[in-house]
Amino acid sequence: VFFAFCFVGAIMIFQSWYPMQLRNAYIGDDAQVCGISWVTARQFIPAPGMMMLSIITTVPAAKATITDDFCIMLHLVGAAMLFVGYFICEAHAIGWGPFNGCLEKGKLNDTEDSILRRKLCLTGIGFFYLIFLVIQVVLCTPLIDPKENDQWGHLAGHDDIQLLNTATWKVKWLKVVSYGSEVFCGLLLISSHLLVWHSCEERLYDLPESLAALHSRIINVETDDEEDDEDSIEDELTENTE
Repeated sequence: VFFAFCFVGAIMIFQSWYPMQLRNAYIGDDAQVCGISWVTARQFIPAPGMMMLSIITTVPAAKATITDDFCIMLHLVGAAMLFVGYFICEAHAIGWGPFNGCLEKGKLNDTEDSILRRKLCLTGIGFFYLIFLVIQVVLCTPLIDPKENDQWGHLAGHDDIQLLNTATWKVKWLKVVSYGSEVFCGLLLISSHLLVWHSCEERLYDLPESLAALHSRIINVETDDEEDDEDSIEDELTENTE
């Protein structure tokens, strides 16, 4: 279920091309970082990162092989592309924190209230992702007694390493808070996209009920058929006269 929703969501976000289609996300291509426009970075970093995050799975570090370590690294790169990549691109677009004043005033076509809501949402993303990173660093450092962590080892009847005993509640609560902060970060990330969609003026456009190009083609076809009929009638009249 996680894979299905994440991957389908990433495909839909990528195919929408909203950084270049919505006026409250598009900031032009003159604003660049390392020679790449910010709108291009917003299109090709977060959504592919979300695909990597959902497709590349991980295993516990104690059971990881060299191939598994490589997959874990790619999984973490995908997470960074999604959360950090989106955070920086959105922060630059709306002028959050240190990015305030990076864009000319009026470059982003959005209301002040909408930008304020987007900034609050972005602040939540940064807060919960920072908690997640801090706890992960704590869990991976010698700050915690190894005896309080999960105990892995060989078990009779199994060839590979197995979990012998779970961690103490001190470590378990850190893992729960870490997981919860990542979940809240993801929910705020979704909310941020919904805020962009809700405040865009393109959402209110009333599209035509027929496609102009297709309609004109039909008219041309009908005109050509009428001309052919008229030509055939004239030919018949000429033959009868003769």
